[in-house]
Amino acid sequence: MSGQRAALAAIARAATVPLTIPSGAVKGTGFRITPIHVLTCAHVVTQDAQPVDVVHGNSDTQYRVLHDWLFPGGPDGLDLALLETDVPADTPSAYLAEPVAPGDELWVFGYPDGNYRAGDSASMRLEGLSEHIDGPVLLKGNQGRIRSGMSGGPVLNWRTGAVCGIVRYRDGTHPDTARFVPTTTIFATYPGLAEANRAAARTWLELLADDQIEAAGVCFPGPLMRRYLKAASTADDTHPYAAMLDVRSPLARVYLRQRVATEEHPGLVEASDLLDAGVEAQVLGGPGAGKSSLARHLTALSARRWLDEATGIVVPILITAEALTHGRGLTEMLAEGVVQAFDNDLDRTTLTAMFSNRPFPGADWLVLVDGVDEVLYPSLRDAVLAKIARHRVEGRYRFLLTTRPLPAYLLDRVAERGRYPTFVIEPFGRDELETFAARWFTQLHLPNPAAAAADFGRRVDETGIGQLATIPLIATMLCIVYANAPEQRLPGNRAELYGQFVELLLTKRKITNVRARLATWTGRSGDQAVASGEELLTRTPELLKLLAHSQHHAASALFAGAEPEPVAVIANEVTRPAELSSADWASVIREVLRSCGLLVERRGGFTFIHQTIQEYLAAAHLAEHHPDPRRRPARRLMVPAQWPRPDLEVLTFLAALWAKDGRDLHPVLSQFLSRRHRHDNYRFVLELHLQGVSLPDQTRRKLIGILASWVRDPGRNHEDWRAASRALDQVAPQHAAAVFAEVASSAESWQRRFDSSVRLLAIQPTAGFQALEELAIDERVGGSEQLKAAKTLSEHHPARGIAALARIAAKVDPDNLRVEAAQLVADHDHTRGLELLRAIAWDRRAQDKTRLRAAIVIGQHDAGEALTRLSQQNGLSAWVRLDAATGARTWSIDGGADLVLALVRNTGLDIDVRLAAAEHLAREGAESGIEGFEAIARTESRDTTTRVRAAARAMEIDPAGGLALHLDLVADPSMHGDRVTVGLAAGQRDPSAAATALANLVGKTATFPNSVLSSYDREFWVRAGKAAATLDPAIGLPALDELVFDGRHDLSLQLQAAEAATEVDRDHGLELLRRLAEDSDMAETQVEAAVKLYDLDRWLGKTTVLSLVSRRHPRRLVEERRITLGKRIGRSNQKLGIAVLRQVATDPSVRPKLRLDATTAVTGLDWEQGSRLATQVGGDPAVGVYLKYLKATGDSQ
Repeated sequence: MSGQRAALAAIARAATVPLTIPSGAVKGTGFRITPIHVLTCAHVVTQDAQPVDVVHGNSDTQYRVLHDWLFPGGPDGLDLALLETDVPADTPSAYLAEPVAPGDELWVFGYPDGNYRAGDSASMRLEGLSEHIDGPVLLKGNQGRIRSGMSGGPVLNWRTGAVCGIVRYRDGTHPDTARFVPTTTIFATYPGLAEANRAAARTWLELLADDQIEAAGVCFPGPLMRRYLKAASTADDTHPYAAMLDVRSPLARVYLRQRVATEEHPGLVEASDLLDAGVEAQVLGGPGAGKSSLARHLTALSARRWLDEATGIVVPILITAEALTHGRGLTEMLAEGVVQAFDNDLDRTTLTAMFSNRPFPGADWLVLVDGVDEVLYPSLRDAVLAKIARHRVEGRYRFLLTTRPLPAYLLDRVAERGRYPTFVIEPFGRDELETFAARWFTQLHLPNPAAAAADFGRRVDETGIGQLATIPLIATMLCIVYANAPEQRLPGNRAELYGQFVELLLTKRKITNVRARLATWTGRSGDQAVASGEELLTRTPELLKLLAHSQHHAASALFAGAEPEPVAVIANEVTRPAELSSADWASVIREVLRSCGLLVERRGGFTFIHQTIQEYLAAAHLAEHHPDPRRRPARRLMVPAQWPRPDLEVLTFLAALWAKDGRDLHPVLSQFLSRRHRHDNYRFVLELHLQGVSLPDQTRRKLIGILASWVRDPGRNHEDWRAASRALDQVAPQHAAAVFAEVASSAESWQRRFDSSVRLLAIQPTAGFQALEELAIDERVGGSEQLKAAKTLSEHHPARGIAALARIAAKVDPDNLRVEAAQLVADHDHTRGLELLRAIAWDRRAQDKTRLRAAIVIGQHDAGEALTRLSQQNGLSAWVRLDAATGARTWSIDGGADLVLALVRNTGLDIDVRLAAAEHLAREGAESGIEGFEAIARTESRDTTTRVRAAARAMEIDPAGGLALHLDLVADPSMHGDRVTVGLAAGQRDPSAAATALANLVGKTATFPNSVLSSYDREFWVRAGKAAATLDPAIGLPALDELVFDGRHDLSLQLQAAEAATEVDRDHGLELLRRLAEDSDMAETQVEAAVKLYDLDRWLGKTTVLSLVSRRHPRRLVEERRITLGKRIGRSNQKLGIAVLRQVATDPSVRPKLRLDATTAVTGLDWEQGSRLATQVGGDPAVGVYLKYLKATGDSQ
């Protein structure tokens, strides 16, 4: 044995332990399934049919036998035992898995008795299942020898690499055959073991091959998957903006945990929580919001969880959206995308095959698609989203994609109208900015990072860019700019920041001696080549702007075409020297592009380090070529469009650059605020303000006027209103405060008033308090709206808020809000809150449920006094009274069971309430639990079904008391027919007592409330007797006998009793019918008994029938009865019936009339036989005379 099998065999041996009971009489084997638990067979730890308490293992190790988890052997036993030790083992635990299949190769290790007690093994093959007639299902193995002492040892399945069972015994007649308890039985016997064993067997699992992982069905990454996950775990080793730095900082060292929120539910959640739920979602974020950082962080986090903890529900695949633009199969595109996303040692073919199947059992792929918005060409972006939507529907892959905000129609398409949630990345808080900066400054090797971060925070506050500084990219760029020159002023707007940042990166080439290295290279080809190289370096800023503009221009919807190749763009602008070939010139251009610090090289091409860098440079190119925004060509660049607009970043940068150069922006911006375009395009002007661009006074006033009119407009939809109010607050807070105060006091819409009041709080708190207070007491709005206003007010001004809440708690209408208002008061003022709650609980005008809610809250403070009072008030709903009583039990020192029991005994309450009360007492384990059900069961009622249910529940709680109750109910006439039901139930506990009670009912007139017997009453006797006989034949059958032979009873009852007896004891019942037929003095009884007997037993019935018509029978039936018997029997047995009738018809001693009646009856059974018999009988002289007489007298008979 070598290789992987040898490693598994070694770990199996290490997990297996020899076991010996203290007397040494029994030796066996066990194996570790957790660090402190050993599994073995019960017979290994048993001596003289009794389990021992302690078992000896290796050296001085002892194991306690857990008697509660020991299941003895024997033909019908499981033969399993669980042992425990106090000291966890430092050796691995075996891994158990259920899958098996006939033909599986097995390997067993154990410690047999004798010379090989040090350990022995056996190879076997699984034949299949084996089931003893009295016992559980086992596994059967053959082609190997199991020795005595190996019982309890592990059975390793080479196909799954896991233990599939435990050795139980070897076959006594076939030495090469053994049987094993399967892992399926082990897991079913020990709940929770499967999970505990998987957690403990990590070392074992790491030895399994990929095909064994799949065969075992274990949620654990195999060797190939671990190689992939190890590579994926490095996704955040390099920061997405690493090209901006002189150091390669791992993302994890500067990353701040990001939070996301949905637009529908704005509560923040940790972005990493998306992994825990395996959420398929869209994550939106503005430029620089940290979308790529989030995707990389989630990828690395998920991979590390699998590697370190083997936990999760999804396995990450990180790709850029660009990877999905190629016309290949999805798995091929995923493989190509992973190769580009992070370093790994798996080739594309291996990755393609891996991504074609599920990662491993219990896990799914989560494809993290980064930068959908960075697919600049609209047609390609639409195709990417269509692919994602299609594959989501197919369900083989989950998708989480990051992007800038998309047009609504595209977002709806990929989100399938909300089926897949959309989250928005929230900026980190202003209080987190200094922490973020300190981490960067540590990586940038500033002398005192903490002090620098504090100074950085102050400097940010002094500029107009503080609001943007909470965006990760902006914060990163600010940190780099600050670290480069801590004494300089920080940029005042985003365009200025980008300008300084670009200039900073371009200056890095001086430090790296790019010019000297390039001159050395090109100098080999002559002076013209050197001059051309110098021109490239000198014009790099200009060329980068041209390149950025070319890419932006080519990707616009109007001019969409092939993506410009960077080297070709530069080569077309700078003339190639004659001394250099086209290939060499392209190499020179590539070297210059590599050295600029603003581009990264991927797959032989160049892209800007961030999309916003490209957008800034494209804007800079436009600003240089169109410096005056008043000129028509410039104004054509800046035209209104629908929101969100794809060129937003380029145009805002362009406007900022114009403003920096002192150009008047009002002429170009005024068209954005025209009546025709303002609805969509005011956001563009607002965006300039948010980016720190100083708006012209005229433009600012116009924007403020538009926003204020919208905020005042009652007809504006609420989504637009909120956007306008937020924008007004951002542009002119004090002006906004005046407008909000106006709307808060006069608007028709409560929501507008409330939102205006809340916004007012942030600007002018005193005015906000007043607005909320007025809203909370305004009778014109709904109660829930008043409560919301009062609650919000209490969060900002407790005193005024409590007063408003108290007013709501004191009102009768709306009743359902009073308790919540009083609770909120109690949170701030305990005494006053309790007073309000008591007032509600005692208020008879309040709804019952409201009073109950108040009492429950009070119960947390006064031990249930209010609940006790409510439970005793007759005017309340019975269900509310029950809830009050059960609630009082929670807070009562003595348990308060008497309150619940009082409701049980109250016959005026609905029976369902009483049953629920009794059930509560029983469920809570109260001694009075049986009393409740007994009270219901003993209460006379037409609803005997409920009484039966109550009695049954009482017997579940107290078997002895419940039995006595059942026996009493058997004797209770008010239980009517259900006495049999409770009697049978009692028989489950005491058959003889129950049978006696039922037998005592049989034949007793006093059994019934009235003394007038009905057919139902007589049938009841039969049912009672049969039930008694079923429980105890010795008691019940005599009662049925008495019914059969008591001449006071009618024939129907006698026959029913006899038939019931046959259902319990067939021979006894048949004998009753035979005796009734042959010994009865009543001919009718004889006939009916014989017919019933014949129906139940043909042979005995035939014998009895023939006996009854025999001349020798002492109670031979008279002719009329024999004719009746013949007719009845003839329906079942024509031959026998005709024989009985023929006997009468052919008997000369019988009167002619009866002979003719018998003949007619035969004709009814068989026309042909009847005709012949009629001829025969008609030929008899006596019959002939009788017929002539009839004819003469005209008797039609």
